[in-house]
Amino acid sequence: MINTALLRRTITEKHTCVADVAEKMGIDKATLYRRIADGKTFTIGEVGKITEILNLSHSESIAIFFSQPVA
Repeated sequence: MINTALLRRTITEKHTCVADVAEKMGIDKATLYRRIADGKTFTIGEVGKITEILNLSHSESIAIFFSQPVA
């Protein structure tokens, strides 16, 4: 489960928007909005793309995409 609030805040702090991130990922903005709202449907490739697009550090990426402990 991703930390959707932190992802949305980070997108804003990086002076971009969900639509721009989606365009750079090569997906429809509605798809990205839906995946953020769902909070659990990102592939590893998508995580990598978002991390690159937003220029996230390793710790930022972990905080956003792996916020729930894994059993």
